[in-house]
Amino acid sequence: MFARENRLPTGAAKFVARQGRGFSGPFLRIKCTLTNSPVSRATVVVGLAFDKKATARNRIKRQLREALRPFLARLHPRVNIMVLVNKTAHIRNFQELQGELESLLRKSRLL
Repeated sequence: MFARENRLPTGAAKFVARQGRGFSGPFLRIKCTLTNSPVSRATVVVGLAFDKKATARNRIKRQLREALRPFLARLHPRVNIMVLVNKTAHIRNFQELQGELESLLRKSRLL
């Protein structure tokens, strides 16, 4: 779980999903928007298309939250980020997911 100030609320997540600028990699996608919030906020979204089992979806969410946690302090301070997972992400280990997440954040110029 992220710290309370770094969690993206549901209403803001819907806005990011509709209006956010997207960046894609082979296993992950991110959407981001600028905001008036003084800190960066993030969420991880894993749909049923990834896996029907809740345990598999929750596991990948926990891994991605942990991968994103060290980057939150270094991100642009007024940004909302949504991390979306592709179906093929389950065959990757933590280091590969963290590396792709970092490359997407650099590609989006948030780091």
